Order: sequence, then C-alpha cells, then structure tokens
Amino acid sequence: MEAIVNYPKNSELEKDLVARLRETASGNARAMTASVVVAGSAANAEAGDFLVDKLMGRRPARIIHLRTGSNVADGFRAWSSARCSMDRQNRGVCFEDVFIESSNEAAADSRSWSPFVMRELPALLLWRFPVAALCEESADCGERVDLVVIDGGDDPFLARDGAVGYARMVLGAIAQVPALADLAWERGESVRTATARLFEAPGDVASASAIVSVQSSGPDPWSVCLHAAWMAAALGWKGESSSVDGSGPWLRKDGGTVAVTVGAGQFPSCSVGFSDGSSASVVFRNDREAVLTLAAADGKSTVAALDMLFPAPDDGMSLARLIDTPVADPLYAKALTALVGV
Repeated sequence: MEAIVNYPKNSELEKDLVARLRETASGNARAMTASVVVAGSAANAEAGDFLVDKLMGRRPARIIHLRTGSNVADGFRAWSSARCSMDRQNRGVCFEDVFIESSNEAAADSRSWSPFVMRELPALLLWRFPVAALCEESADCGERVDLVVIDGGDDPFLARDGAVGYARMVLGAIAQVPALADLAWERGESVRTATARLFEAPGDVASASAIVSVQSSGPDPWSVCLHAAWMAAALGWKGESSSVDGSGPWLRKDGGTVAVTVGAGQFPSCSVGFSDGSSASVVFRNDREAVLTLAAADGKSTVAALDMLFPAPDDGMSLARLIDTPVADPLYAKALTALVGV
C-alpha cells in the first residue's frame, strides 16, 4: 500500500457518521457483540461483503466496510445503514453497516475508521489486501483490533512467491501484529482432526517415526500445504524449501527422509506410508464425511476402517468462533515455521 494522504479530519468524519448511525442503528450499540472491519479495494468489495455476510444470523455486529480506490468524485465518501436477520431461536440479529470509501488509500488508514470500533467488545479486521501490506509502517491496523483475519488462499502473493515464500511473508506479518488468523487454516480443522485420529490408537498403526511418505490433496494449494506443514510440525520434522511442491523431502530429526507430495482434489485427503509397507489414509467423501483406513503391508487387505462425520466448513461459523475467542492459534505459526524449514 502506498503512503496514505488526503484523508479528512477525524472530527468531521466521525460527527457525520455518528449522526447517521443514530438514525439507522438499533438504538443500543451494546447490543452488538463485536466490530468487524472489512478492509479491501473497491474492485474486490463484493467478495469481502459476501464473506462477512456469512456471519449474518449468527452474531450481531457493527461491520465497517473500508474500500480504497473507489470512483468517488470528491475523493472520500461515508454512509451507514442497518439490517436484521433471524437466528435459529427466532431472535433478531442485526448488523450496523458503516461504509468508508476513498479514491486513494485513505479509507484503510486506521485514523479514518478506528473511532467507530466499539470499545470493550471484540474487534476483528478482515484483511482483504495482500498480507505483505500488514508489515508496512503506514498500516498499523493490527494494533486497533483484537485479531487480524486473512484468507491465504485468495492472496495474489501466494501464486507469485509460492507456498514457502508466502509462509515467510505471513510469519513477517505475525511478528508485526498482535494476533493473526487464517481462514484457510480454520477450514482445515476437520482434516487435521481426522488425520490425528490415525495415530490415537496404539497398536493399530505403525509408529509415527516410521513414516516414509506423505501425500496430501485438497481443493486449494494453500490449505493442502498448511496441512502438510502441520504434520511436519506435529511429528518433529524440519522441512526443506522445496518440500511442499513434491520436489524435495522433509528432513526428520533422526536424519531420515520423508517424501511429501502435494496434489489437488475436490475434497481433502491424506495418506501416509510406513517403513514396513503398511499405510493409513483419510479420505473425505464430501464436505462432511471422512473415511479413515488402515491398510496392511500387502496394500490389499484392510486392517481397520472408521467413518467419521464433521461439520461442513463454514466461514460464517469460523468468524463467529473467532469473535467469541479472538486469539491466534499457535499451531498455525508452528506449521508456517515448519513450512519454511527454520
């Protein structure tokens, strides 16, 4: 992001928006459970709004929409509105929407929007810009909220720098902001849980130290790389920079190697091979159903099989959970560290 210039005086902006909020809001800001700031360019505003709208009906919130690069005649514009939905208990769940647009980068400047973040209530920032912008001195946005939320799979820098380069970028952002979460990581909770179950029954599977190969696949490359990196961190492997694209091995602490292959598939899957020729796998049939299979060394006979049912991945539920507990998952940072091989 470029240096932010030509933003209006905070007092003028706040006075105007407070007056509009009084006209359209529910009348009691304390009925809101959180402030959710959605920061992105005007060109991608629809995708950001679609994401935060998944929270509707789950938690009431003040949504502050920040849109840079808008076609605004006077360079800056702000307005507000309100909307309500019904939750599962037929209770009204309302959003207060605050829109701040600018022709330059001013709308994303924390001095423009931080006065509208409700104090003493959880505050999330959905960062729709490249994660590298969080590391710039001009973007102190992370200091104004409890948790910054990114979606690594949608960041254009992932395709440009690759998984390892992007992981270094995210680690740099984590060092700059108080707390950071990734929706791609949140969506992978079910496959991580299912994979962990493969190693929870002693005697049914070979020792984790006997793993010689790992193959992971899923609907988007970043989530798959995160899953492979999570396994590396959990099992104490140290990775090489080429590990996640299948061209190089993970290095285990004992000096042995584990071949890691990352692929694409409609639904998540993970299989591990052991030194004795046996294998274990997790295969999702759809968004919810997973089959855990343990196969004998001959590769033909099945030792055991288990069907598991999970909640379908839901960004709205993930956001609601992060509002309830706006803290970073330390396992995410450990997986990134394993991914870059440090």
